[in-house]
Amino acid sequence: MSNLNNIARLIKNKAKSEAEKATDGLELLFGEITNEGIITNRFKRKPIKDYKMLQTVSKKKTVITKTESYAGHTHDVISPILSIGDIVVLAIVEGEFVVLGKVEDTDE
Repeated sequence: MSNLNNIARLIKNKAKSEAEKATDGLELLFGEITNEGIITNRFKRKPIKDYKMLQTVSKKKTVITKTESYAGHTHDVISPILSIGDIVVLAIVEGEFVVLGKVEDTDE
């Protein structure tokens, strides 16, 4: 029984170590866009002015819809523009601030 407990402990420790590695260097926060930058609960006194935006948040993209039997057509997909007061999901990735997206209420 002691050997089984040792094996179980080794597996548990290895799984915990791998899980910690997977999330190391990544943190997610909610932030609000203001005139001075992004304010979060952690950075209330000093707004974040130097941040990056994930491409899908800030770019226009053309999507082509077609199948084998249909020639297709295009759609322009415009990601949300950020405005003062918007709530965003902000990641800290290896010390860099990155806006991942805008948080919106769902209509019921």
